[in-house]
Amino acid sequence: MRPSRRDTRMHASACLAALRSSVAGYARGWYALAPGAKLTEERRLPDEVARFIADHITSVEQLEILLLLRSTPEEEWTARAISESLRTSEQSVSRRLADLESGGLVASRPGSAQRVYQYAPATDALRDGVTNLSSAYTELRYKVLDSIFSNPISNLHVYAEGFRFRKDRDG
Repeated sequence: MRPSRRDTRMHASACLAALRSSVAGYARGWYALAPGAKLTEERRLPDEVARFIADHITSVEQLEILLLLRSTPEEEWTARAISESLRTSEQSVSRRLADLESGGLVASRPGSAQRVYQYAPATDALRDGVTNLSSAYTELRYKVLDSIFSNPISNLHVYAEGFRFRKDRDG
């Protein structure tokens, strides 16, 4: 007996869904297959990338801003343009840009109406760190995200900074 068209379409749909799921899982790095092999051990995030994240990146939004600026190194961006591009709040973008600037990863200057920012690592080591981070984010996105989310020390430093006592200039 020949299968009906409906059965054939359902089978094709199921196969297509399975293929999409498999490709999506592979693209997300949930598993890696060596040719002709069974599931293999996952790749690790390189130590220098993990250190760079711990030292310079406090949020996924900050990472996205940095990579956006890096993708157009000659272009100058306002906080508003970045917020529109990434669909996030302008105030949050401004805070992240200030952090990136203080970390030596971007430079700013007064623009005609607003401050403008540009990708400009202060050192070659920072430039190499961003390059390595960008590659890792492309290849091991879930590992980079996990590293950012599991880095409570940076968040603790930001929180503790608010309680730091400072001497007055007069005293």
